[in-house]
Amino acid sequence: MNDKYSSFEELAAFEEEGVHYQIRYKTRKGSAFAIVAPHGGTIEPGTSEIARELADDSFTWYLFESKRPYDDDYISLHITSHLFDEPQCIELIKTHQWVVTIHGCHDDEELVFLGGLEKRLISSVGRALDSFGIPNSETCKRFPGTHRNNLCNKGKSRKGLQVEISVPLREASSCDRVVGALRTGLANFLIEDR
Repeated sequence: MNDKYSSFEELAAFEEEGVHYQIRYKTRKGSAFAIVAPHGGTIEPGTSEIARELADDSFTWYLFESKRPYDDDYISLHITSHLFDEPQCIELIKTHQWVVTIHGCHDDEELVFLGGLEKRLISSVGRALDSFGIPNSETCKRFPGTHRNNLCNKGKSRKGLQVEISVPLREASSCDRVVGALRTGLANFLIEDR
């Protein structure tokens, strides 16, 4: 994806909050995870809904959502994950042990790519996806999530999880299954981490 903006400051100079994009978040006291959808709205449709449902009443969540209509004049507000520096997001995630970022990829078959630096969390979520019958891969070179400045690696532990979800799994009919698998993987990881 060719990004128009390489930082939030650059984006904010040309785009108006409330008109072209919105930022929503909710902190949960004692939440081990911050669930982040940095490319919500019309950037990677369905990611905000999955992140919000995954967080539910248990985890802190943050959404950056483009409100730009997806038409012939569409301007993407995508800022790649290792450059995403929206100040409220950065402040929020640095107070949580782990960050889980929810992304969308353009693949047409059901598939979830898992990346990041927290290998135990990747394995736990991978096993949960398997148990829900959702194909997944931990070895995708397109979405490794291993850059030290990647959002998922900016929590207290400096190791997190990047989840890339294909188009069919972001459809409303599949969201509950995906969220259930992710929630199970996170819960099992917290049990194992004790």
